[in-house]
Amino acid sequence: MLFILSLIDSVYVRIFNVSRGDFAGEDVKIEMTGFFTDGRSEIMDTIYLKGGSGWVYIPPGPHVIGLTALYQGERFPSQPIIITDTSNEVRIDVYDVSSDRGNITITSHSIGIFKEKGVKHIVEILSIRNDGKDAYRGPLISISLPSKSEGFSVTGNENDYFKSDGSITLTPLILPGQGSFGYDYLVLSDYFKINREGASEYKVFADTSLRVNVKNGVYEGLREFENQKFAVWKTVGKLELEVGTPPILVELKRYGVAFLIIILILIVGLIYYVVRRK
Repeated sequence: MLFILSLIDSVYVRIFNVSRGDFAGEDVKIEMTGFFTDGRSEIMDTIYLKGGSGWVYIPPGPHVIGLTALYQGERFPSQPIIITDTSNEVRIDVYDVSSDRGNITITSHSIGIFKEKGVKHIVEILSIRNDGKDAYRGPLISISLPSKSEGFSVTGNENDYFKSDGSITLTPLILPGQGSFGYDYLVLSDYFKINREGASEYKVFADTSLRVNVKNGVYEGLREFENQKFAVWKTVGKLELEVGTPPILVELKRYGVAFLIIILILIVGLIYYVVRRK
């Protein structure tokens, strides 16, 4: 988050621990980032707030300053505040961080399948509820990508997932309340499967030009997004999704046509033979 500055040289910063409902009393490290009118940004200073509060000097140059609290190994940016004089107090909200997943629920998991320049662009979004007082950092779900996938990226950063034994484990920081987390990737295969578990319900939004099969899914009709129509399915418990035609059916179709041509030739040949004999 950003502070918009107006001819001031310092602000008073306090760290508020939302989990405890009180201002933090421990020392907290603050990272200051400057944003300039030419589009540049740079980390300008690191400040240590003794007892979780203190004055922070604003250096000249940048037109916008971002302050981020580094707390319990996580980064907590400030809320946006327009500063007009030095009497303003800046509060940065932080949370205690827990690895207990007991308060975490994935309420829904949506998958969009887009056809782009010969490849399939897959976008997955998880809606997550944290019923606890602490932020959660730890394994959320593990996923496997289809074969011939590339370009995996998440809405957060490299701390929000790790790869192991061919699967990807998502580990986003989840604050109390309702939130979301997303990721996307490209699939180069004409046929692939996506299997997902761990959410209360699933929704699939697929380009209408694609062959899609959602096992135990309920077809909900067509929806339009940004002037493009998508077929929509809903299922609960787990998702088993097929996109494209299985290779064996493609081969059967190809050889089936060849077989029919051979049969037709044989029939024509037989008719010709019978006619010649007469």
